[in-house]
Amino acid sequence: MIRIAKPLPHPEKLHFLKARFQGIEQSLIPEDHRQKVMPTSDAGPKDAFDVTVRVEDLSRFKGPAQAPTGSDYDAYLASTTAIQSDHKEIVDQAKQIVSPNDSPLEKVTKLTRWTAENIKSEMKDSFTALSVLRSKKGNANHTRPSTQHLPDRNVSRRGS
Repeated sequence: MIRIAKPLPHPEKLHFLKARFQGIEQSLIPEDHRQKVMPTSDAGPKDAFDVTVRVEDLSRFKGPAQAPTGSDYDAYLASTTAIQSDHKEIVDQAKQIVSPNDSPLEKVTKLTRWTAENIKSEMKDSFTALSVLRSKKGNANHTRPSTQHLPDRNVSRRGS
């Protein structure tokens, strides 16, 4: 996640982000169908490279919302000592961020935006969802606070 000083006007209208990197190995940046790593196209520093991230067409993902069900899914989303998804403070915060009428995609978008705007990234290994919510500090690579600490039965909270 890259934080910027002020919000982008109409981010839903963006099609790609292009950033120039220097001082790290190009091979450390993963590539996939959305993200490409390329040598610089101008006469910039020889160790610089550009990363372009393209926005996927979200209309492909809009359709009737179907809540997953079953005991395997219930176990996957169960509250744990690290992810206290049924704690009152967490449930109350989730209700302030998302609406029951939001689609799963809208919920993920709102939760991600809330996290980016409210949780300060800090390297620390001993976070729980509740401590992230209370302190507003977390390491997204370990706790994934944007979805883990805010419960919703229609949005998977476990990081991949």
